[in-house]
Amino acid sequence: MTPPNLTRMREYRLQRIVKELQKRDLGGILLFDPLNIRYATDSTNMQVWVTHNHSRACFVSASGHLILWDFHNCEHLSAHLPLIKEVRGGASFFYFETGDRTDEHASRFASEIQSILREHAGDNKRLAIDKIEIAGFNKIKQLGVDVFDGQEVMEFARSIKNEDEINAMRCSIASTEVAMKCMQEATVPGITENDIWSILHAENIRRGGEWIECRILSSGPRTNPWFQESGPRIVKEGELLAFDTDLIGLMECVQTCLELG
Repeated sequence: MTPPNLTRMREYRLQRIVKELQKRDLGGILLFDPLNIRYATDSTNMQVWVTHNHSRACFVSASGHLILWDFHNCEHLSAHLPLIKEVRGGASFFYFETGDRTDEHASRFASEIQSILREHAGDNKRLAIDKIEIAGFNKIKQLGVDVFDGQEVMEFARSIKNEDEINAMRCSIASTEVAMKCMQEATVPGITENDIWSILHAENIRRGGEWIECRILSSGPRTNPWFQESGPRIVKEGELLAFDTDLIGLMECVQTCLELG
């Protein structure tokens, strides 16, 4: 099994975004979704936490200039990624972080985006945004920036995979299959659904995985209706066990490919 060339894959993904921006005559795209930031930069930091606390952001211009806003004092986490031209702070303007100064922080960030857009896109004020706190959205709009749907841009960018991404997917599948085999071996009468589900987590993390989006696993009569999550129920002899994996994490693929040959 061939592991992906990460340098080549990162460059390909950035160019995919650039192509979509140019196709739509957008000056750039502003990303807050950690999965989109990961695609654009291959940087990662507290991925689950930042899905509901938007403290990281990324800007990609139509010419390919890439800026990352990371959490406080986290610049070192992306030092190994040469495609990131600048690392900044100050993308947090949600109430838990900024309280009654949220508008102030949002205004500062919006002004920064306006300046960046002017520097890297000239007179083009067309900016795509995937997800953003409402205070930041309002402040950016007030500065005369034309806002477009960034999620659409990213979905189209991701829709065409290169050889490295396909190899990454193959490796990730292989990693998941190993974890599923461990689950199967541990599934004996008397064990709980949660016990079985915890093995998937452990095996995913062991290979460099990051997190699991759901915990959909059920046994016996709980398998219908579907979408029930794992619980303390004890699995009995001869019962059906059903689950979805929903693993998140790209970097486990490299180690797994080396392990599985």
